[in-house]
Amino acid sequence: MMNRTIPASIFVMVAIASLSCSKTQDTAPERRVFGDPPVIETVEPNFFDSQGHVECDFSEIMQGYFSPFFGVPCSDVTFVAGNGWQLAEPHDSGPLSPGPGVFIEGQFGEITLKVKVSDPNSPPPPGQTNILLVSASYPDPDPANKTESSLVLFDDGSFNKFKFPQKITTFGEACSTDVVTGACVCAGTKFDVVSGDQTGADGTFTRKLALPDKRSLPPPADGFLQDCIMRSTGDTPILASQGDVYDFKIEAVDRQGNLTTWPTRLKAVIGTSNFACSGDPCACCFLQSNDPISQCKNLEGVLSPLFPDGYCKFLGSF
Repeated sequence: MMNRTIPASIFVMVAIASLSCSKTQDTAPERRVFGDPPVIETVEPNFFDSQGHVECDFSEIMQGYFSPFFGVPCSDVTFVAGNGWQLAEPHDSGPLSPGPGVFIEGQFGEITLKVKVSDPNSPPPPGQTNILLVSASYPDPDPANKTESSLVLFDDGSFNKFKFPQKITTFGEACSTDVVTGACVCAGTKFDVVSGDQTGADGTFTRKLALPDKRSLPPPADGFLQDCIMRSTGDTPILASQGDVYDFKIEAVDRQGNLTTWPTRLKAVIGTSNFACSGDPCACCFLQSNDPISQCKNLEGVLSPLFPDGYCKFLGSF
């Protein structure tokens, strides 16, 4: 996401330069500087999915968490199938996993901005398009904040990759295994966030956003869900609040500075989100609990040669 006042390094310099000069209070649908303005042909009206869903396998990550602690190779840490463990009671209310492992999933609001733009002054392919920038701007959903932010839409076939660091700091999510010793380590990582555009240079500009509701996702569930979203979809995550209204204005600017504004704004109202960890109950508890020694004892799962009955069972023996 790009705020009007943030440094230009977030997006390509030429796009930012155009954005800064195009963001006036002009309310006319077109502003002609020189030549013909760009034409916004279509804007996808069904742009909001209130029930976006992702699933991620966290088994390797949890092996990397327990393996160094147990002093055993990753392959010696195994998991059981089950309903996992949830922060809210009843703790065993999660979905039944399809097999042994550690699996997270969640629901969130997903926005896909898709705009078809052409310019009368663009040369025929393979000449460079005369369209410089397509953007979606919106005021802060909190009326107390008198700021406006802008998102750049891309016609790049999701070629551009923007590095976003993982949200969770207690678990590394980039895992590697020593082929000789079998030891594994999971370090912090950065995910490739992309526009979500399907086909490059076809005149359709796209940007995908994921908006989990932070009010229904207590920490660390909000961070795990955002990481799973970036890992699975490449969407740009923005923590929102239930009831927030995102009100987008669509604009296109050509290389001469001509501005065209789509006459209808796009509005999305954020609903609730959810998060669940299924599979191994012991591992799911360690994944989420702030007090695993007391909350996770006697749970099934997390087996190793040192703890053949399970690590959480071992904790419960004291």
